[in-house]
Order: sequence, then C-alpha cells, then structure tokens
Amino acid sequence: MSFTLSSDQHAHSWTQFARVNEAGVNTRLAAILNEFRRQADCSILMGHKRMVFAGDLFHVRGRIEPEVFNPTHTCLKEIAERGVEIIAIPGNHDLQGKEASALGNAMQTLGEIKNFRVVTKPELIDDVIMIPWIEDLAQLRDKLSKLAGSKQASRLDVVIHAPVNGVLKGLPDHGLEASELQALGFRRVFAGHYHNALELLPGVYSVGATTHQTWSDPDTNAGFWMVDGGACEFSPTSAPLFVNQATTTVDENAVRGNYVRIQLKEADADEIDKLRRDLIDAGAAGVVDHASRKRTTTRTGSVAAAGATIEASVGEFIDKELETKLDKSRITIMSMEVLRTAQQRIAA
Repeated sequence: MSFTLSSDQHAHSWTQFARVNEAGVNTRLAAILNEFRRQADCSILMGHKRMVFAGDLFHVRGRIEPEVFNPTHTCLKEIAERGVEIIAIPGNHDLQGKEASALGNAMQTLGEIKNFRVVTKPELIDDVIMIPWIEDLAQLRDKLSKLAGSKQASRLDVVIHAPVNGVLKGLPDHGLEASELQALGFRRVFAGHYHNALELLPGVYSVGATTHQTWSDPDTNAGFWMVDGGACEFSPTSAPLFVNQATTTVDENAVRGNYVRIQLKEADADEIDKLRRDLIDAGAAGVVDHASRKRTTTRTGSVAAAGATIEASVGEFIDKELETKLDKSRITIMSMEVLRTAQQRIAA
C-alpha cells in the first residue's frame, strides 16, 4: 500500500515557548496538530488517503490531560471525515504498562472514530506488517525473525516502534542494529522511537518525530515520510525547530521562526544581551540563555569555573558558604531533588 508515515508526535501541553491561542489550545500542541493536517493533505494529493502513525502519539505515560486529548481527537476526527484512513500502533509513551493492549493504551478511544484503526497486536495490513511496542528486544527480534520466514517477506514493509542504534549521535548502543533489520529481508523497515528521520541503510528507516520538542532535538530531522511503491520521500516539518547558537554571528535563515538556545562560552552580560536582541531582530520565535559566563571572583576570593553546572555550583555554595547546624550533606541532597524537579518541568 501507499501511505504517509509519521511517528513520535508527542501531543502534549508543552510549556517552553508556548501560550494558549484564541481557541484555547496550547500553541505548541496546535503546531503538532497542524502537522497532522499537512500530512493528511499530502495523503489526499497523492491519491491514497492513508496515514500511518508509528507510535508515541501522546507524551505523558498513563495520563492525558483533557486539554490535550480533546483538540487531538477533534483534529483526527476531522481528518478521518475527509476520507483519510489512519492506522496507528501504540508506542511506549502511549501505554500505561510495559506491553501494548486494547485496555492499556491511550489512543484506544480514538479507534471509535470511523477510519481510525489502532493496532495492538502484530498484524499484516495489505502489504505492511504493523508491530506495536514490545519492550523486550529479544521478543521483538523473535517476532521479526518468524515474520521474515514468510515467502512473501521481500514484498512486505514493516512498521515498528523500537530503538535502533546509530540514529542519535552520542547515544550508547542498546537497541537493534540497522544491519540486522536489513538482513531480515523485508522490503523496508520503518522504526519509530528515536527523534531523527533518516535512512540508516538501504531499506531501513528511522521515522523520526513530527516536530522538534526539546533541547535534545537540534540538528535532527523532523517531519513525515511519503511512501509510494518503491519510493520514500521525506517532508520536513513546518513547525519551529530547536536551534543552537554558539557564536555571535546570526544566520537569519537558520533562526527565523525557530526557537534558539544561546550557547556562548566565556561570555559577558553585554555580549549575551546583544546576541539576544540580534536573534529577536532576525525573527527567532523564542530565545533562551544557556551561555557560560566569564570567570568571576566570589566574596570569599574563590574563582567559579566557567560553564560549571548548576548542581556543582549549588554544592560548592553549600559546602563553603552555608552557616547552619543542619547536616550539609542532607541539605545538598534536598537541593539536588529540587533542581531535578525544576529541570523536568522546564523540559516539559
């Protein structure tokens, strides 16, 4: 079959750079929903009217806010009413537990929409095998190996939600190898889960995320795929990207309409303020300051290292400056817990 393919949409009420629009919808969620509509438009123009989701439609495991579910439901219902068939497998973020099931996945209610189909067990649909999240990679390998034994395997595509090594730079290998997926002999294997869209080897694809979502995403490809016969073409996202800015030279084409993180090193306040103004003037949709400051002398005469982590700075302050009868190690542990909670909320 021919179809458009996306993954890791992570519908969520994101906070950073977000606001509530005139319809009461989180603006970053609205950007994700707009990508759904763009994918549907492409499916209709291509003539096949079929969309495939490769997992992680939602973001928060075991809990979906009404302000997220309702706009998502409305958007997908409108797409389905245009005659577009949507086939979706649950990813790990869509599940309450470790395994996919009809009762335990967050998108199951969407299956009540005409033309929306949720696949909770490995299933062959036309010439595409859909396999929802299987946490145990040994079980997933066994399932893929058995399916590859079919005489028609070379004429089948496979859509899974699983980690594949080599998709994200710097991430230790603990997933499937692209070479082992290629060796199975399927026509193509499409894997959701890691947020970078690329063809790893001929016939082995990382689907990638629909949009950029966090500061783990700079320099990754986001969007959806158009799969038609033997051809696969990638359509980049129209949503804002997350972009790093490590120099004072601003490339308007790179920052316009995007979210920018300042990463200057050994910078002073004036340099950072000027760069922030330049980025805004160049059309950045949002700017955050993660620059490291020049070395400064503390009131005790010690020198703080440039680029020191918040955790290290807090620990040093408690050790050297805090005058208290309470146990310093206990205060340090409590402070680290507060920092971790704050960092998690900022990331969301």
